[in-house]
Amino acid sequence: KIFQYLYIFARLENGKYFMPALLPPFTSTELDQLLNPSTPPLLFHFEDSCAPAGLFCALVVCLSSQPISWKVRHDIKPLMGTKSNAVCFEIPKRRLVITLADSFNQFEVHYRCAEGYEKYLPKITEVVSEGLEEVVHNRKFNIKLPKKAFFCQACNDTPSTRRHIATPVLEEKELVCSMDPINGCKMNDIESKWLEPLPLPSVHPDGPTMENLMDILIT
Repeated sequence: KIFQYLYIFARLENGKYFMPALLPPFTSTELDQLLNPSTPPLLFHFEDSCAPAGLFCALVVCLSSQPISWKVRHDIKPLMGTKSNAVCFEIPKRRLVITLADSFNQFEVHYRCAEGYEKYLPKITEVVSEGLEEVVHNRKFNIKLPKKAFFCQACNDTPSTRRHIATPVLEEKELVCSMDPINGCKMNDIESKWLEPLPLPSVHPDGPTMENLMDILIT
């Protein structure tokens, strides 16, 4: 129990235990090749330093241990494997694959989905955000929570500048370059979708019913 409480391992559906911290990492070159995105990934960017040791693996364990869990997959694109710094999740019943990667000073959230299933991206953002808050709080990591960001489309014309980021200004639906605040661009449809607010679930006036709770969990 103590190992599960500390987010060291998760028990999978097949009864086996998954300990991502024991796996070797992908090299940065391998990740750049595997995660060359055709659609913009969501970034959770640590402003002051790199992500603390152990946080990424704890987040992976947290996400794969939920009551309605994300299913860890070792055999699907883009990774075709699982290592300590990158994991693929299948989201049940959503025709959606999420790839979570640790790129030192930010966590990258990539997706692949069937046409029309981009509508679930705001829920993915919420689940990862809440997972990070839970792990940081329970494991007592002494850090500021990472901020949501994207790779800067205004500046990133070549692969060598891929890790240059821009932060969103939601009121204007704009991205502001972190290196040059005068420079910026409009958010595209997918970037806007990642950050779209979720509708509040309807709850019975006498309190939540089991049906309401299930709607909240799976929608």
